[in-house]
Order: sequence, then C-alpha cells, then structure tokens
Amino acid sequence: MIASPVVVPPPAALAAAPARLVLPASQRGLIRVANTGGAPLEVRVTRAGLTLGREGRPAIAAKAAPAGWLLVSRTRFRIRAHRAVRLVVRAGPLRSARPGDHSTLLLLSAQRPSRGGGVRVALRVGVVVVLRARGRIEQQLSLGSAHVRRRGNRAVLRIGIVNRGNLDEWIGGSRVQLTLRRAGHVLARPAIVPRRLLARSSGVLLAAVRLRGRGPYRLEARLLRPRPRNPAVRRVYRIVL
Repeated sequence: MIASPVVVPPPAALAAAPARLVLPASQRGLIRVANTGGAPLEVRVTRAGLTLGREGRPAIAAKAAPAGWLLVSRTRFRIRAHRAVRLVVRAGPLRSARPGDHSTLLLLSAQRPSRGGGVRVALRVGVVVVLRARGRIEQQLSLGSAHVRRRGNRAVLRIGIVNRGNLDEWIGGSRVQLTLRRAGHVLARPAIVPRRLLARSSGVLLAAVRLRGRGPYRLEARLLRPRPRNPAVRRVYRIVL
C-alpha cells in the first residue's frame, strides 16, 4: 500500500485580489476576498493611510483619506470556509483633491469565531487603492545624492530619488541603469531593487555590487523617462569603495 500525503487546510487564511487597485474619480472596482481556511471568518473593513519608507517598505500611516474619497459596499461580513465574497469599492468625485494619485489602504481584519473559550485567531490583509483625481498629469523624477555602505566584500549603493510628479511611479531595472567604472573601464552594471515611489514623495534606490579593490570609482546613473522620446536624466557620482 502506498501512503499519500493528506493536505489539511489551515484553520484560518484570508486573501484579497487584486493587491493594488487604481480608481479614477467616480469610478468603481471589485475586490475579491477569499477564505481559504477551514473555518468561517468574521471580516471588518476599515480605511487607513499608506506610506512607504525610504527604501520602499509599506506601512500604515496615521491619517487616512477623507471618508468621502473611498466608498465600500459593506464594512462587515462573514465568509464561510472555502468561499469568497466581492467587495464593490468606488472613488468619490475627489473635487477637493489635488490632480493625480492619492494612495490609501483598505484594511480587511478577520477573526475566527471562538468556541468554548478557545483561542481567538485574528488576521489582517491590506489592499492598496490608488484614487486618481482629475486634472493635469505630471511625471517628474530626479536623482539625488549617492552613498555607499560596505558589507564584507560587497557594497550597497544608496541613490536618492525624488518624485515631484503627481503619479505613483514603479521604478524597476528598465527605468534605471547603473554603470560602475574605474580608470575608464566598466567593472559592473548593478541592478537596482525594484520599488514603488508614491506621488509627491522621496526615497532611495538600492543596488548591491561586489567589491574589486579599494579606491575611487565613477558611478553613472541614467533614469529613463516613461516616454522614449523624452531625454533621460543622467548623473555621475564619484564614490570611494
């Protein structure tokens, strides 16, 4: 007899899709909330602000967007095991908002009802909702100063970046090109860690490179515009590794 493994579903599991939703003013969208666990869940929906740390790590901000900016079809509901529900979310007119993107969080807090004094299980999932107000769209990214942090035989490059535009920007390897030179020779083309940069905010780009001796180096950074016809932003740094 061949024994086959039995997959046991977790007692409590919550998922939401999509993880990020862009809603123009007065438009609506759907969020699918699924209970993939083996017990029913009581879910409560709340709003919160969103912030990204200097390196792009998301966190809950103290202040949420005004109540009229984001409307949800239901704020409390129960999901049975292995079932899903759909939330209808709608952006308000956003008449008082500045043109462009305003990122906020929709928090889904779930609890498994306790029985007979058992342990209460609590879960929380966040969905980023980008509210896009009407008006002139501006995209303006610029590069700041560069710093180096040594970690053994590797160096971590930290390059400042500022988003003065009014759209959230995704910054991946196709947007930023780095070239490290020494004595005129190309030694490396480090790849940045992809990240998102919120509208009207600043942060840092991270890239790691293996060290090849100590001394002065020349780092060239090229920030490509979202439209190919626009010129790239180019900045050259002199660093010491």
